[in-house]
Amino acid sequence: MDGNAPLVSSNDLYARLGTAKAPLLIDVRRREAFDADTSLIIGAARRLPEDVSEWRNALPAGKPIVAYCVHGHEVSQGVASTLRSAGMAAAYLEGGIAGWQERKLPTRRKRDASEGDGAAKKDDRKTEKSEAAPKTEKKPAASES
Repeated sequence: MDGNAPLVSSNDLYARLGTAKAPLLIDVRRREAFDADTSLIIGAARRLPEDVSEWRNALPAGKPIVAYCVHGHEVSQGVASTLRSAGMAAAYLEGGIAGWQERKLPTRRKRDASEGDGAAKKDDRKTEKSEAAPKTEKKPAASES
């Protein structure tokens, strides 16, 4: 990458999580890499890297941001650079989630596939549930003998 975005080490990020200085942490792994893993860094939100121009305006103003991908290379660096060019204080995680996991820092299991890429829509899940629900027929009451 062009070096436009600064990096944050795993140890520095870990020290800041859970404090007033904690950045907004965004998992921007490509879909295949995200789907192949069962975990996220604690406190991370999931967003698709290719949609950064769509979701960047929903980020809180003035809050520092740290993006991470698998190894901290072009994906997270590209997202952080895009966010910085939009005036946000964004950095990328050095070593990505792989470096984080090598240091045995805390992660959490993904809840389910709908947590996926921030693109799952609640309405879609409601529709699937309502379509899958069996229709019940009211049975006539049995007469007593």
